Amino acid sequence: MVAKMACELMADPRIKVYINHLRTAFFDDGIASAKERLRWWTSVMFDETQPLRDRLKASELLARAQGDFEKESAKTLEIRIEGNGMEFNT
Repeated sequence: MVAKMACELMADPRIKVYINHLRTAFFDDGIASAKERLRWWTSVMFDETQPLRDRLKASELLARAQGDFEKESAKTLEIRIEGNGMEFNT
C-alpha cells in the first residue's frame, strides 16, 4: 500500500520538481564538502596567528573526522614457543 502511494506521488510532476528543488538547496555550492572542511581545519591548525585553543580544537576536529578516536577492538597476543624460536601472532 505504501509502495503504491509512493509510486503515485513520484509520478506527479509537481513532486518531482519539488524534490529536485530540495536536492539543489541541500547540495548548494555554499556548503563545504568534507574535503574542504578537512583542508580548512588543517589550515587553522598550522596557522600560528590563530589562538592556541583554536588550533587545538581544529586538530581535534580533524582527528575526529578522520576516525582517530574510534575505539579499537581488543587485541590478543599469542606466543608460541616451539623448538629453537618463538612465534608471535597478534
